[in-house]
Amino acid sequence: MKEQPDCSNPFTFECSCGTPSRVLLNFRKVYRKNLKLAGKFTLSSGTRKIEGNCIVLDLSRTGMRIRPVSSQNIVKDQLIDVRFALDDQPRTELDLRCTVCRIASDQGRPILGLEFVPLNPHQQEVLGFYFFG
Repeated sequence: MKEQPDCSNPFTFECSCGTPSRVLLNFRKVYRKNLKLAGKFTLSSGTRKIEGNCIVLDLSRTGMRIRPVSSQNIVKDQLIDVRFALDDQPRTELDLRCTVCRIASDQGRPILGLEFVPLNPHQQEVLGFYFFG
């Protein structure tokens, strides 16, 4: 992986027309693959389980971003299980336990940033082959 360039961040860039703009560079530590895969999620809330459908928007070795189809009472640091099939040749199914680390909104719909609870060796292998196989 390349080292981060030595520059202030954010910085001001001046267009050839003379208009200045503020620019923020985002340096990711791991590759993130954009997706649009159907999935299901389960939240444990006290003694009851809440289930729903979701769209997996992107996936990396350390986490994923999903959009629940219906709005739920989801809070940061909550555990969530996400099940979906990859778009690889065997349509590999994954069931991943995650922690909600970020909740954002896109046109009024929630977008969840999830971090994997440590993956087991099989899950690590599946994701490794998916990204680099």
